[in-house]
Amino acid sequence: MQGQTPDVELETKFIFNTLQFLTDVVQDKTALKVEDKEGVEVAIQCLAAAFGLDLANAEQVGAHSVQPLSAPQVFGLGIAGKAQLEAIAQTQAASGPALATPSVQSKIPANLKDKFDSFVGVLEKRGFFKDVETGSVEYHSRVQLAEDRFLASPTAASTAAPAPAPATASTASSPAPAATKQPLDSTALAEAERLKLLGNEKLSAGAMDEAISFYTQAIAINPNNAVYFANRAAAYSQLGKHDKAILDCNSAIQADPKYSKAYSRLGFSLYALGHYKEAVSLGYEKCLALDPANKMARDALDVANAKVRETTASATTTTATATTATPSTPPTTQQQQQQQ
Repeated sequence: MQGQTPDVELETKFIFNTLQFLTDVVQDKTALKVEDKEGVEVAIQCLAAAFGLDLANAEQVGAHSVQPLSAPQVFGLGIAGKAQLEAIAQTQAASGPALATPSVQSKIPANLKDKFDSFVGVLEKRGFFKDVETGSVEYHSRVQLAEDRFLASPTAASTAAPAPAPATASTASSPAPAATKQPLDSTALAEAERLKLLGNEKLSAGAMDEAISFYTQAIAINPNNAVYFANRAAAYSQLGKHDKAILDCNSAIQADPKYSKAYSRLGFSLYALGHYKEAVSLGYEKCLALDPANKMARDALDVANAKVRETTASATTTTATATTATPSTPPTTQQQQQQQ
C-alpha cells in the first residue's frame, strides 16, 4: 500500500471503511435476514482479497480506518459539502450585462502617501506580499487590505499595523481590524456582484483557482461584503488551504457578524486542521445560534463533538498510562503534545 497516489489512497480508504461497515451490518443480528448474511460475508471476503485488505491488520486499520465515524457518516459529510457548494452557486439576482472593470482608486490621502509607502515597506519585510506576483489580482487585493489597515489604525500617519499572522485556533476568533467603509457607486457595486457570480459559476464547476481569482477581484472593489470573503473561504477549503479559509471567514464575520455561513465554514476549516473544540465553539454553535434550522451545521456539530470526546478520552488514557506505568519517567514527545 506504500507509494500510493492521493487518489488511490483515498479509494483504498473508501473500500476499507465500506468493508468495515458491511462487517458491522453482518454482526448486527437485526440488520439482515439470516439467509442474506452469508452472501454479504462472501462479498466482504472477495473484496478484501481483491484489494489486498485485511480488517484485522492493525497497521491497515491505523492507516485507513475513519472510526469512530462510520462510512455512512463520512459520506453524509461529503453530501453536506456538495450541498454547501450548490447553495453558494445559487444567486438571488440575475447577472446583468458585462461591465468594464473599474479601476480601484487608492484610499490613501495625498498627504499620507509617503507614510503609507513606509508602512507597506514594513509589511513587505514581514512577508505580507510573499509569493505574490507584483501587479497580479492577489497583489492588488493585498494592497487594498493594507490600505484598510493603515487607515483603521489609531495613528494612521505613524503607526504600522503588523502583518497578518498565519491562521490558528487561537486567532480564529480574532478577525482583522474592520476595514474603513468607503462609499461605492452603483457601477462599482454591480461589477463586484458580476465578479462574484462568475466566481460562483467556477466554484460549482470545481475550478477553485479561477473562483478564487473572481472573488478576489470582487473583494478588491468592495471589501465590506461578507459573502465575497465567505465564498472565497469555501473555495480555499476545497483546495485544502484552510489557513486562508479561516482568515477569510474572520473577515466575513467582521463585515457581517450575523452571516451564519461564515461561521459554518469557519467550523469546517477548524475541524479540518484538527481544532475540534474551536470548530464547535467558534464555528458550528455560533452558526446554529443564528440559523437553528441548518441541518448541515447540526450534523457537522455532532461529528465535531464526537471528535472532541474521542480526543479527550485518548489524551486522558495516555496521561493515565504514562503516570501509572512509569511515574518517575517524563512522558514522550508525543505524549507531551497530546497533553498540551
